[in-house]
Amino acid sequence: MRHPSLLAHVVVVAVPTVLSVAAWVAGHPDEDANIGAGLAGSPLIPLGLPWSLAAFVPALSPGADDGAWPPPVRVFVIFYAMLYVPAWINVVLHAWVLQWRDRRRAASAQRTIGAERPGARA
Repeated sequence: MRHPSLLAHVVVVAVPTVLSVAAWVAGHPDEDANIGAGLAGSPLIPLGLPWSLAAFVPALSPGADDGAWPPPVRVFVIFYAMLYVPAWINVVLHAWVLQWRDRRRAASAQRTIGAERPGARA
């Protein structure tokens, strides 16, 4: 069964994701900050709640320097992963809840149909 709410959710998350990735790819790696990618991806923060709150943990921020990863890798992996992944987790959870609801409705309808037959056990 198609769900318009899930389709709308996918579109609302996909558009900022594509714009942000395009801005990040178009940016030059030797520059300090890619403001366009950050602005294009900023709508994903509220779309990823409550999972996107982890992006605000100071120890995980791209400015935390422990020397484990080079700065460009750290910025991509930590900042962009915490920008994109939570919003897409919510899309997957939305799809899962809709699928679960549809299965419960189908099972309920099946029980109702079975209970209406004479001689059928509930």
